[in-house]
Amino acid sequence: MIRPRTAVVDVTSPQFGLTSPAIDFVRLAESFGVPATGATTAEELTEQLSNALAEPGPHLIQAVVPPAA
Repeated sequence: MIRPRTAVVDVTSPQFGLTSPAIDFVRLAESFGVPATGATTAEELTEQLSNALAEPGPHLIQAVVPPAA
């Protein structure tokens, strides 16, 4: 008889987050042929969003948001 196995996964562990390892989503998108940019300020985000909406097809904007205080 085959018995199913279950595993308990601690989703709070750093290995399941998006910070370790650091993922460069801009380069990842570009590797699939998707135009991508990164924004660190509201002004950059506004400009990049306008540019992305002016072009046909997908576009990724990696918006870096500072951690909550």
